[in-house]
Amino acid sequence: MPGPECWLFLRKQADGKIKFAFSNASADTPKEELLRASTMRWSIEQLFQEGKGYLGMDHYETRSYPGWYRHMTLVILIMHFCWRSAWSSGKKNYITLPLARQLLFASLTGDPQCVMDTIKTVCYLFRRAEIARISHRKKVLEAMRL
Repeated sequence: MPGPECWLFLRKQADGKIKFAFSNASADTPKEELLRASTMRWSIEQLFQEGKGYLGMDHYETRSYPGWYRHMTLVILIMHFCWRSAWSSGKKNYITLPLARQLLFASLTGDPQCVMDTIKTVCYLFRRAEIARISHRKKVLEAMRL
């Protein structure tokens, strides 16, 4: 076929499923680079799902390109802020998009008790996540010793 070469990259997951991706990389590209590039799609799709589900990326009602562009710019800016805050904290006890949404709605009610209840809920979820992380780490270390 005319045009650039295209490679089929196959990888077998731990559960036995076979995933594939097409690549136009050169033949001397390391396998690790192909693997990294083929798995980036999941994180990008996850960002779009979160943007649509929690930030209203797909809830625009505009009739012009400038209106759509402004809406998308604001949503992507908010997504970037959430991602940067999670990254800077080392992904330990960071505010997820659902929790950020809860806090935002609570603060918009104007009821201080509602805000305090939401903050208590977030702190409780952080404690639970930390306990789960420690437990998971113990199980992984025990499995490595065997």
